[in-house]
Amino acid sequence: MKHLFLSIFTLLIVGASFAQSVPAPKEYLGYEPGERFAQHHEIVGYMQALAAADPSRMKLERYGTTNE
Repeated sequence: MKHLFLSIFTLLIVGASFAQSVPAPKEYLGYEPGERFAQHHEIVGYMQALAAADPSRMKLERYGTTNE
């Protein structure tokens, strides 16, 4: 039980510190997700902002391209 509590506590602390450094979707997009349709470039831009905010936790990789 102690290990479970310690694991949850650690996860909350790490999550809170990560959450403070990344932009919220509304901060980046200017509207709440679900209020309207997000364009592809907006989603890609937000993912790039997340990766730039904490590169040790997220890395973007291109794995393919399409003409459609």
